[in-house]
Amino acid sequence: MHLVLFDVDGTLIDARGAGSRALLAALEEVFLQPFSRCGVPFAGRTDRAIVSDLIVANGLSSRHVEQDVETVFRTLPRHMAIETVNRPSIPCPGVPAVLEALERQDGIFLGLVTGNLWATASTKLSSAGLSPSLFRFGAFGNDAIDRNSLPPLALRRAAQAVGQPVSSAIIVGDTPADIESARVNGLLSLAVATGPLSQDELAACRPDYLFADLTDLTAVLEALTGATVL
Repeated sequence: MHLVLFDVDGTLIDARGAGSRALLAALEEVFLQPFSRCGVPFAGRTDRAIVSDLIVANGLSSRHVEQDVETVFRTLPRHMAIETVNRPSIPCPGVPAVLEALERQDGIFLGLVTGNLWATASTKLSSAGLSPSLFRFGAFGNDAIDRNSLPPLALRRAAQAVGQPVSSAIIVGDTPADIESARVNGLLSLAVATGPLSQDELAACRPDYLFADLTDLTAVLEALTGATVL
């Protein structure tokens, strides 16, 4: 089993700000006060890390992190649905063709490693016209604060779901956090400059493969299916 693990925002889709708007709306509903994202980085991080930082950065006690994060997570999918109805996500260049080609190949399984919750990732993908059912397993933003903890969890879930070990895997993402999460777990990485960073900025992080976008179908498939790590 060869596993291709995709990030969501900036890699598969452009959510056009829906993620941050939904997060702030969910926090404001739970805590009944205005929230600002000022000073809190979002790119490449898990929702658990982002929400924890937003709570503290907006003047609330750190005890609310332990007490109320799960309540925020229960509230968040509804706000994401509202945001994506009002302003739908769009697929990143080349993504639909790459997913269609990978789906047709024997022994290739698709998964997600994303800072989103499964419910919000699913909503964003559907909004962009991509089927969440293509991704049979993964690890998500409510599973851990540390993004580097997500790939091993995704590999275990894949092996359990399919009933055979993962023989190779590659992580596809648009931030240094995606590249690092692959490297520290002994996986290959494919970086794509459709998110907040340029190709030159991503090149400095030394991904195994680097593309401006995923439109060169032949080259992208060769990189994604030729991985022989693990």
